[in-house]
Amino acid sequence: MYKEVLIQQDTPKWHEWRKTKIGASDTAKIMNESVFGSPLSVYNEKVLDVRPFLSNAMKKGKEKEEEIRNFLSSLLNISLQPKCFESTEFPFMGVSLDAISDDNSIMAELKHPSFKTMEKVLEGNYCKDYEWQCQKHMFMMDKKETILFFYINPYIYRLFRIQRNEEMIEKMKKEESRFWNENILKKVPPTDPNYCEPVYDGQSNKEALELKEILEEKERLEKREKELKEILIKKHGKENCIFPLPKLKLLHIEKNGTVNWKSVCKKWTISEKDLEEFKSSSIHYNRFIILK
Repeated sequence: MYKEVLIQQDTPKWHEWRKTKIGASDTAKIMNESVFGSPLSVYNEKVLDVRPFLSNAMKKGKEKEEEIRNFLSSLLNISLQPKCFESTEFPFMGVSLDAISDDNSIMAELKHPSFKTMEKVLEGNYCKDYEWQCQKHMFMMDKKETILFFYINPYIYRLFRIQRNEEMIEKMKKEESRFWNENILKKVPPTDPNYCEPVYDGQSNKEALELKEILEEKERLEKREKELKEILIKKHGKENCIFPLPKLKLLHIEKNGTVNWKSVCKKWTISEKDLEEFKSSSIHYNRFIILK
């Protein structure tokens, strides 16, 4: 079902080989479930020879790959090496494995995320790209399980054992076959209504990254603001109070209901009793004020 390709990764020859194969990192893009690209970006790489953009984080991950592989080897007490394989059943499919045992029985996909991403990983969350990547590896190597390994340093890491998903693999085979035959071989760009032109300018990406971090921090702060308000109002919201240390005032505001004059006007006779029928109940709310 597969055969090893004796080629060193990250060499010119390896890059040329990758252009002739649909790799595991291409799968989620072709399935339109990637945060890193789309079917059109894969087409541009294979047909138009457009090199994929590598961020500083991606470059650092490449540089750390040997360190991560050696650490995982020690953790599992086995020898792990990078290897390349291609399918004998689907000649256009290939994989470059970050780490696989000498007997090809155990394999792993290695990741070196940022600290912010690692926080999510430690909670069990990672992007869909990696799930598709692992399924492609298991299909190619005819395995029931593979390892997805995230590593920051010897003290911060997480290992996931990903199980084979036949439904995902069947979808993958169908879509990759269609994409190769209809788009790559015929040199017809795939239609992609959701395609966004990638910006490769380093300064713009740096500014966009800073903005992303600000937006994520804003979302976190808004969530925490809501939690703290609920806590303090539950404890002290029935009366006006002041917190001397942060110089923060909490006001308990109560308003009488207002008259719905539009409804009242529908009545022919207006009396005080009638008006009371249309008066809404009193409302109250709380307000925080920062003292100068």
